[in-house]
Order: sequence, then structure tokens, then C-alpha cells
Amino acid sequence: MQVLQINNTAKDLSLEDVPFLPNYTVGVCGAAGLVIQGSVDAAFTSPVTLATLTSSLIQEISLDYQYIRVSTVANAALFGT
Repeated sequence: MQVLQINNTAKDLSLEDVPFLPNYTVGVCGAAGLVIQGSVDAAFTSPVTLATLTSSLIQEISLDYQYIRVSTVANAALFGT
């Protein structure tokens, strides 16, 4: 299993390896209430919510955007195989 840590800084997924590339599906885990956002630009001028974590369990999300981040000062982990 591969793990990618994300925080409130834009992460360019096009620089990552499979399975953390845009258009892949991965698991995400973090504190309940965290919002995972995606964007087409690193400035997050129009962020889109990819997931709102409901618990500390792993949830499945699609990486539909080139950039990803946590909306607040917090960490989350993406999991893939």
C-alpha cells in the first residue's frame, strides 16, 4: 500500500506516481470534519470539495483535479495500491 500525506498546501498530483495521479480513485483518512479540496490551479481560486471526512475511517475519493489540499491547517493521508 502506498501513502501520500497532504495538508493545506497545494499538492500537484501531476508530479506524483500511480495511484496518486489525477483521475485515479484512492482512500483518504484524517480527522472527522476535514474537507479535502481539489482545484485546476495551485492558487485554489475556485476550490471544489472532493470529500468531507465523517470519521477517522478511510473514505474513497476520486482525484478529479490536478491540485489537492486539506482546507484547514491539518493533515490527511491518501492511500492507494
